[in-house]
Amino acid sequence: MMDRVFRLGSVRVNLDELGSFVWSRCDGRRTAAEIAEELRQELGAGVEPAEQRLEQFLRRLLQSGLITVDGPQVRGGD
Repeated sequence: MMDRVFRLGSVRVNLDELGSFVWSRCDGRRTAAEIAEELRQELGAGVEPAEQRLEQFLRRLLQSGLITVDGPQVRGGD
C-alpha cells in the first residue's frame, strides 16, 4: 500500500506490483516511455505488453484525478 500526500489531504490506495512501481515513478520528471522501459528492466517479460498496461493504468490515475499530464495527452477511450 502506498500513500501520497496532496494539497487536499492524503489518499490511501491498494496497488499491485505494477501499480506500485508506476505510482512511485509518477514524479513529474519521467516520461511514460521511460517508465515503460523501467518496468521492463525491473519486472521482466511478465510486464509485456508494457506500454499498453502502463497506458491503461495511467488513464485510470488521470480519470481519478490522481495525476496530471504535461504535453500530449493519452489517447481517448477505453
